[in-house]
Amino acid sequence: MDDQELQVWIDHWSAQYPVASDATLEPLASKHAFSHDDLEILYRWKFRGLWPQRKINLMRAFPEHHVASLSQRAFACSDELGALMILTLIPGARAAGASAILTARDPARYTVMDVRALQSLITLELWSEDQGVIASCLAWPDYLVACRELADRVDRPLRTVDRALWAANGRADLPDDTGLKLERGEFTGVHGCLRRSSDPARSEGLEPPTF
Repeated sequence: MDDQELQVWIDHWSAQYPVASDATLEPLASKHAFSHDDLEILYRWKFRGLWPQRKINLMRAFPEHHVASLSQRAFACSDELGALMILTLIPGARAAGASAILTARDPARYTVMDVRALQSLITLELWSEDQGVIASCLAWPDYLVACRELADRVDRPLRTVDRALWAANGRADLPDDTGLKLERGEFTGVHGCLRRSSDPARSEGLEPPTF
């Protein structure tokens, strides 16, 4: 896709995102440190549909002063990989949850790393399966670069790009009324990659991955 097509794609899919669900995160922005209660809010938001209660129980069994200390250190850390790795010490977070913690606290700087967003980047040919298809500390720096560069290309806030990548979940579809040359069927997802299709009868894009 060229930059115009990418911008249409981002606008289309970000509009499908349930923005109202993010309201629960607003009190977490710019906090000095997180508490048990803050992380329960975050875990229920990030892991909804993925049995968050077990992660919450593990987190609440971890002393709250450690939660506060680790989150404070992560938020003050100038190294973005270091910030993520610090937060993975909190039970239940792991790389995906840690990225969500950083995003909730500073959505202009960070973005959530998860399988849905990664599948979308793969579809857009901005990420390869070799780089990873699940959230990981190792892939975090490159993931941030990919998302920030995409935000710059489409001239949209990082959080808007984040929402689009999550909502698309690996699908390449564009709305039918764009007026662009790119139409459904012109690109087709093959093993997670976006490719030109010479067959107009082929699929309209990737089906959402299961996880």
